[in-house]
Amino acid sequence: MTYPYGSPGTSVFPTPVTGPAAASAINALVFGILAVFIGWFSCGLMALFAIISGHVGLKATRYGARPGRGMAVTGLILGYVMLLPNALIYPALFPAQTARIVRDFTDFFQAL
Repeated sequence: MTYPYGSPGTSVFPTPVTGPAAASAINALVFGILAVFIGWFSCGLMALFAIISGHVGLKATRYGARPGRGMAVTGLILGYVMLLPNALIYPALFPAQTARIVRDFTDFFQAL
């Protein structure tokens, strides 16, 4: 007897991807969580690491090649959410240092 969708007990859906999650996706999630808890003391450095690792993790998990896409997206969201207040608050708290940094950047690009 032939069955139109394969023999009983088999699935017509593809087998889900199994295996270890992408390391960069895990890093993005860990750095994103660290950015939430110690982000104010790291001047946004943890958030920046979460953003970079999240983008690398998205590339590694593209098209379902490896699991961990949700961790990469979560790390990206946490990173961007924590980087924005740091980018707005620190210049307001430390205007002299911010002016020096901006002046150094403009001098660097003018020297090119």
